[in-house]
Amino acid sequence: MLIFTLTLLLTSPSIVFTVPESCFLPEMRTKAKNCVDQLIPMQNNLRFALDGTWKSHNITRDIIQFCDKALDCYNTLQVCAGIDKTLISNMDGVCALYSFKSGKFNDCYEKIGSNSYDNCVYSFFMSPVYIDAPNNRQRCQSLKSNGKCVKSKAQSSCSKDYANDFEDHLDGQLKRFSCKN
Repeated sequence: MLIFTLTLLLTSPSIVFTVPESCFLPEMRTKAKNCVDQLIPMQNNLRFALDGTWKSHNITRDIIQFCDKALDCYNTLQVCAGIDKTLISNMDGVCALYSFKSGKFNDCYEKIGSNSYDNCVYSFFMSPVYIDAPNNRQRCQSLKSNGKCVKSKAQSSCSKDYANDFEDHLDGQLKRFSCKN
C-alpha cells in the first residue's frame, strides 16, 4: 500500500511538519466537522453564562461536558490540526479542576461557600488565574498560595480527609504545570 505524507515547509527550511495520510481520510474530516459543530455552541453558551448573559441550570456540569468533548476532539485531532500539547495540558488542568470541584470535593466546597466564598477559594476554583498567568513562575506562585489557603479552609471547615484530597489534587496540578515544590 502506498503511503502518502504531506510535508509542509514552515518559516525555516529546517522545520518540517509531516501530516499523516490518515488526516485526509473522510472519517477524519467528518470527526473534525462534528467537533467544530458541537464545540462552538457549547463554548458560546459557556462564555455567555460566565459573562452573566445566559443562565445555566448547572454551569459546572456544562463546563465538564465541554471539557470532555473538547479534550476528546483535541486529542483526536492533535496531529492533524497541529494543536499545541501545552494547550491540551492546560485545558486538561481546568477540566480536572472542575471535575474535582463538582465530584469528590463538592460537599466541602459547598460548606466553605456557605461561610461566604473566600477570595482564595474563588480564585482557585471559579477564576483559575493560574491558567492565564503570563509565565510559569506566576502560575506556580498563584497555584501554591491559593492552594495553601484552600487546603487550610478545607481542613478548618470540612475535615482532614477533604484537606488531604485537595492536597492530592493540588499536587497533580503542580506537576501538570511543572511547578517545583
